[in-house]
Amino acid sequence: MSEELLQQSPSRLGRFLYYKLGASTLGQLKDANVFHVSVPEFHIRRKPDGLVTLGGTIKAFVEYKEDKWIRNETQVKKIIDEWINVVKCFCKILIISSGSRTFWVNAKTGDYITYSDGRKISDVFDTKAIQDQSLSIEEEIRIEQLISCIDDTVTQTNDQLRERVVMNPLPLAEKMWQVIWVQTGKIPEKCLYNVVELFVFKFLSDLGVLSDLNNFNRILQTKKIIALKNL
Repeated sequence: MSEELLQQSPSRLGRFLYYKLGASTLGQLKDANVFHVSVPEFHIRRKPDGLVTLGGTIKAFVEYKEDKWIRNETQVKKIIDEWINVVKCFCKILIISSGSRTFWVNAKTGDYITYSDGRKISDVFDTKAIQDQSLSIEEEIRIEQLISCIDDTVTQTNDQLRERVVMNPLPLAEKMWQVIWVQTGKIPEKCLYNVVELFVFKFLSDLGVLSDLNNFNRILQTKKIIALKNL
């Protein structure tokens, strides 16, 4: 473990953790369980200035630059080009910030993330205030919600924030319960236990608590491969 990680603890940012870094490599951060996903060999020595994590999953890379280094598009583009191939291996968000100016970049496309009306997001990610825990409650909630919204909506083909769709899980739960009941012949109570287990499993996977081989999508993919081989 690097001395940097021994000397400081992460700062809370709502439900996220913010790590102020600079001296620790991605390999050292992985060994220290800051995150749980594997690191490509060619990125193992890269040293991010900061990370935003949730449940052992990286949600954003943070690059701190003084204002003089992000005065124009050419300077910002150079930073994006330097980090984009690293960041997209781990998450969707690259945050470039001086503490007074901030650029939010979709790591999957290399383009700026925008609001629904096309304006570039410019909400300040104040690394010092986050580290010192001096953000107001309102500011902390705003940044937390922004990161969550970006993580939920941007994709490899979309750089724009979209309104979240609220879905009622009741129809799916009823269908799952009926399928389990018909296929297993268990008593209704035990079928309900299975439904709850599946919902919790998917929920923990979506939060990033379960990753790699234990992730819902990875297990589903493995099951499909096995099914195809048995045809």
